[in-house]
Amino acid sequence: MSWLPGNARDRKLAGDVLENPIISALVGSLVKSRDQKLNLPELRQRAEQLLRDAEVPSKLDEGAMRLCLDRLESEEIVEKVDGTYRLTARWADIAGALRVIPVKLTYRDYMAWPDDGRRYELFEGELYMVPSPSVKHQRISRTLMLLLAQFVDEYQLGEVFGAPLDVVFTEATFVQPDILFISHQRRGIIGEQNISGAPDLVVEILSPSTEERDRGIKSQLYCRYGVQEYWLVDPEERTVEVLTLSPEGYQVLGRYSEDEVVSSQVLAGFQFLAEEIFD
Repeated sequence: MSWLPGNARDRKLAGDVLENPIISALVGSLVKSRDQKLNLPELRQRAEQLLRDAEVPSKLDEGAMRLCLDRLESEEIVEKVDGTYRLTARWADIAGALRVIPVKLTYRDYMAWPDDGRRYELFEGELYMVPSPSVKHQRISRTLMLLLAQFVDEYQLGEVFGAPLDVVFTEATFVQPDILFISHQRRGIIGEQNISGAPDLVVEILSPSTEERDRGIKSQLYCRYGVQEYWLVDPEERTVEVLTLSPEGYQVLGRYSEDEVVSSQVLAGFQFLAEEIFD
């Protein structure tokens, strides 16, 4: 996260105040808790964990904590409400200003947040908001899901799921693919709340705001964690690009458009005309 508070005073304040590792750990703990309020013992426990994670040698006693919190209150970075602490609204997005204790979020942090109706993904501790899909996106997704589900159900091959559904690779990395297929052989990764591990096949439907991420970091993640087949559906070009996993990384099985027949290695025998999902 690279955000810094907007005006020069705030930027200088962030730098000066957060050079203190205890203050940085306290603010980092409040950033990770998001909208939750923390009492003193909870705040101390979380700050100590951040210090340990960052291998920063600092003693965190109650007296030092209170002095640091008093300073944060005086600078209007933190506010105290009924014996609990939280970031002020103006500083609620201060994560990128933490120079001493970098804030890395976890899936557990994310699950503890109140539901705000938005979709998020976490890449190595960095949080990204997923934009709301367009009508065209939804139509393509629905059509392709129906085609996949019909084939998978007919031959009892596994299950097909659509977003939003968390696919958790590690405690610091989860994604929400547009469509995913999990074979019966890998059904053990299907949990009550999420998928814990790599699906056999993942589909991402590109948009101007997500294409770079889908072709870049998400492609790297899917390759690293063993997604056997990755489809990139481009609504503007009206193409379906199928990538298959090899020891050297992803290889292009085919890039299909219009009246060309899309095929799959993971789902042997599954075929459809590319134009079917775009009409």
